[in-house]
Amino acid sequence: MKSLWAVVLAVVAANAQAVQRPTILVADYSGGRVARVLPDGKVDWEMPAPNSTDVWQLPNGNILYSWIRGVREATPDRKIVWEYKAADNEEVYGCQRLADGNTLVGELASCRAIEVAPDGKTVVKEVKLPATGAQHARYRNLRKLANGHILFVALSEGMVKELDDAGQVVWSVKAVGNPFGASRLPNGNTLVGCGDGHTIQEFDKDGKAVWQVNENDLIWVDEQGRESVVPLRFVGNCQRLPNGNTVVCNWVGHGFMGRGPHLMEITPDKKVVWRMDDHQQFKAIAGACVLPIDGVTR
Repeated sequence: MKSLWAVVLAVVAANAQAVQRPTILVADYSGGRVARVLPDGKVDWEMPAPNSTDVWQLPNGNILYSWIRGVREATPDRKIVWEYKAADNEEVYGCQRLADGNTLVGELASCRAIEVAPDGKTVVKEVKLPATGAQHARYRNLRKLANGHILFVALSEGMVKELDDAGQVVWSVKAVGNPFGASRLPNGNTLVGCGDGHTIQEFDKDGKAVWQVNENDLIWVDEQGRESVVPLRFVGNCQRLPNGNTVVCNWVGHGFMGRGPHLMEITPDKKVVWRMDDHQQFKAIAGACVLPIDGVTR
């Protein structure tokens, strides 16, 4: 029986190692840059971006990304072609290019979500965000939903909140720890990366947790067929893939620098498909964008 189990583990390991890691855009918060990482680990594009947590590839091939004082759009040849510059006392962590060409930006000092026109200066809409606490702990990433509502996480309150067009809370849920980012899935559920709660949660429309990954739930099988637990550290942004798996940003700050994977793809039954543990090139990754982006929910 023991030898049969060894064979099973070897087969699982071989299958896991055969899965090619995709090309990924990463926001290396602690490394002060955004970068594109090829499946072989080579970085073929990068831009300086202090304290970046959010990065997107746009339909025109340009890259949109946050940095501590605003949002920038850069071309594949590294030219900045669009920028929103926030006030000097602001912290900016979330951004999103909208269908109408405006850009959603989250500002922590003024605790607001704004839509900025293509000129990079005109604020065409402002929604005050109901988040409490010191500035840095108010919230992180935010998203505008298909229904026009804003989905964001109130970090210090441990809450995920959905606001209507008037800024009123129409849905909320208490998450584990201090949630960092949330996304609304096609089935109406909400996927949450729970920061120092070391947890990932998925909630249904009624606020019930229908899927949860705890700190020591994830299992990795190496090329020799050996199983090990991969602890979740500070959970940043998460992305649901079309195959049902989830890509997790495992930010390794707060005492874990240099240890553990920056990124992982995990299955619904909590197995690690691939992992990225490159501590030579990266310090601590808080956000990522899997390419191609078709069907990826973030």
